[in-house]
Amino acid sequence: TEQRPEADEAWALALDTFDEAATVCVTDEILAAVSASAPVWNSGDTVGARMAFKAAYGRLVSEGRASGQTPRWQLSLGWDAQRRTVAAQDAVRSGRLTAKQVRAHLPAPRAEGLPAMLAGALTDRNTVIALPLEADAVTRQRMRALREAITGQSAPAAATATPAALDAAAERQRFAQRKQQALDALERLAAQTSVQESA
Repeated sequence: TEQRPEADEAWALALDTFDEAATVCVTDEILAAVSASAPVWNSGDTVGARMAFKAAYGRLVSEGRASGQTPRWQLSLGWDAQRRTVAAQDAVRSGRLTAKQVRAHLPAPRAEGLPAMLAGALTDRNTVIALPLEADAVTRQRMRALREAITGQSAPAAATATPAALDAAAERQRFAQRKQQALDALERLAAQTSVQESA
């Protein structure tokens, strides 16, 4: 049996894709229908967006079934690292994706000794760090630009600098610092090893 969600369930998943922080497991058909309904959503018409989504999704599902294609599940990535990890784990539990497919978004295994020190310096004990995501970032920037074009307004810089966005920027800065600390520790270790070998 196919794993395609019904239109209302698909819309519930699609709603999370409009949240830039959220990571959600969706089919390629859901993503295509989201793209079709995004201009209506960005204009503020949520009811119209739902109707546009369901119409596009119904058409895409019909075409997929007619051509014998099975739905392809994937993660639509948001910038919130913790929510990304949870979504990846849920996708594996539900059987929609394999652990191998989402490995990059799962916590790193615990290490011992020096690897543990370096892993801790880099990731704060299994915390996945949010980094910029090019494909999703470009899509969301286009959606934002489209929304501004439709409404004729652009959000002031202060309004776009949400506490969550500031937290993400601070987390990226802390990650860069921890990475440098880990590299410094490696250099010191290499220097000590070199001295011991030459002694």
